[in-house]
Amino acid sequence: MTLDRLYRIEQELASMTSSRRLEERRRRSVPLWDELHAWLRLERTRVPDGGGIAAAID
Repeated sequence: MTLDRLYRIEQELASMTSSRRLEERRRRSVPLWDELHAWLRLERTRVPDGGGIAAAID
């Protein structure tokens, strides 16, 4: 799951300097966030407006 991978990356980056963490986030995490965003946009088309899931995705 993407969120698990994002948390794992953050754990791996914890000991790095802030500038190095930023570089690694851009390299490793941004593609995962983009993947998650694309999935959420797709899922949003599958749920009716006005529901709790729609609100959570929005």
